[in-house]
Amino acid sequence: TTASATAVADTITAIKFGTYQLGANDTTRPTGYRNIATVVVKDTVGGTTTYVAGVDYVIDSIRGTITFIEGGTITEGNPAYITYNVGVSTRTQVVSSNDVIEGALWFKAFNPKGPKIDYFMPYVSLAPDGDFALKGDDWLKITYSLDVQRKGGLARVYADGQAVAA
Repeated sequence: TTASATAVADTITAIKFGTYQLGANDTTRPTGYRNIATVVVKDTVGGTTTYVAGVDYVIDSIRGTITFIEGGTITEGNPAYITYNVGVSTRTQVVSSNDVIEGALWFKAFNPKGPKIDYFMPYVSLAPDGDFALKGDDWLKITYSLDVQRKGGLARVYADGQAVAA
């Protein structure tokens, strides 16, 4: 269970277009917050420029992510100061062990049926392992070898069910 929190702040010192997990850190929340709302993105702490949702960034409130969009007013390499509220929620999280882990791989579930479980591994080596046929009569298959590395005091694998608002 995650308790509610208001005016939680995250700072990104140099934006790269793409997705960021809000509230993630290497000590207490390696997979970050879920169930976020009331997101405000500014250019600096107390900044005068407020960025616009849907133009400069997109929020996935269930997963607690922000995706910065090319073509808006945000310039890659500039900072962003993000404030948001975290709603009370419960989720299932499976932690593989207390091993030391390093790196990042995030698999987001978008399956049409069954439970949606996102997987986060703080550091992995991922390499193709076999053939990859782009054309063919069968469904596309890609095989990989996945080597989970170590980073700090984190678990090797986190499996997060999507947050359910309480």
